[in-house]
Amino acid sequence: MELLVIGLCLSRNLGGPAMALSLRDGLRKRLPDTKLRFAVIPGRPEEKEWADRYGLDIAYRTSKWLDYAYYLPDSLLRLRGKLSPGSKITDETMANRRSLVREFHKAVASADMLLNMSGVAYVGDGVRSRWAGFSDHYCCSLARRFRKPYAAFIQSYGPFDDPWVARYARKEFSQVPFVPARGRKCAELCREIAPKGVAVEDYPDTAILLPSASDSWTRAYLQEKKLTPQGYVVISPSAIIRRTKRIRTGCMGDNHITYCRLLIKHFTDTGHQVLLLPHMYSSVPHECDRDVCNEIMESNDICNAEEEHVAIVDDDIDPMQAKALVSNAKFAVVSRYHALVAAVSTMTPVATLGWNLKYQDLLDYYSLGNCAIDARLMSPGMAVRETLSIWQWWQSASEERLLQWHDDQALCEARVNLGFDRLSDWIQLNAK
Repeated sequence: MELLVIGLCLSRNLGGPAMALSLRDGLRKRLPDTKLRFAVIPGRPEEKEWADRYGLDIAYRTSKWLDYAYYLPDSLLRLRGKLSPGSKITDETMANRRSLVREFHKAVASADMLLNMSGVAYVGDGVRSRWAGFSDHYCCSLARRFRKPYAAFIQSYGPFDDPWVARYARKEFSQVPFVPARGRKCAELCREIAPKGVAVEDYPDTAILLPSASDSWTRAYLQEKKLTPQGYVVISPSAIIRRTKRIRTGCMGDNHITYCRLLIKHFTDTGHQVLLLPHMYSSVPHECDRDVCNEIMESNDICNAEEEHVAIVDDDIDPMQAKALVSNAKFAVVSRYHALVAAVSTMTPVATLGWNLKYQDLLDYYSLGNCAIDARLMSPGMAVRETLSIWQWWQSASEERLLQWHDDQALCEARVNLGFDRLSDWIQLNAK
């Protein structure tokens, strides 16, 4: 029985492998005979490299746009002149792209069922283009075309303010066995648009079950970076917030750099070490957190004294190693969702500066909604003051509050395991 998983990457974004490895481990306990195959983006050799490192099987996938272009006559493609900006259509280009589509279709046809784990879909609040709804529907439409059982697993949906996005979301919700919303508020939004009778269920993120790297690796890495366990603050910036072109208010865009610089200055001035932890490594500048970290360090007002107290994770680590680095921090300020997952699941005091309701939704499972800051609403100065207020709140947190965190984590783990049980039941029901 083969399950083709679409929507995840195994390199570049640490959230992809965090969910992939959690999925593998969760199903291995319940359905050890289920074969997982991950459909990843072609043309990125690091995908194969990391797949081999994780021991995962892969296929190369295509996009909805290229899939549709596959059925167009060559003459029409040549008339258009381009399939993507700067890409000239030659016979070789068309042959390669058509070959890619054929190979992907073979992988779909050979699979017993399709599982969508893109993580975030159908966001209609202006951060993403309304065309994203059309693109997000690709996996569902592909399953329908090849008559394969289809489900999505624990994703963040909405808001559905854009009617075009809501239309495609409603269409998908009518064709899945259940809607696994990542968070309670997310589930509420899904119930508002889901067809009558569709089961909408809320779960935390699967990666709360992901283990951390070994203590020996962590100690060696911190020593290499000259960091003291429980003596440094993690700051995890976001290329999405930095590079967004649709929203330029609050701490979005250039202001995200200002916010991070002000935080670094405060923590280094008060004698703390800072670790800049990217969660997205990429050769594409607009999606690379590491480039954002370097931009922060290259700001004109940075001084040599601060540089001595600031380290950057500038090599490609895996999500278990990133989780270990977060868990050894005394405080984490994160703008990447899976950096937040790493913090709350390891009981690391945290504040999050986010762009989507998914951050608040996760914190609400732990009764930590007061630790969420909306990057779209606060100026850098206001956001820094709010972050430091959260930091002070953590420093005065009672032992009872910390004991409650243990209980909340146990409940969240049980909830995710319930989601895996639900998914396993669906797989068994559709097994040939």
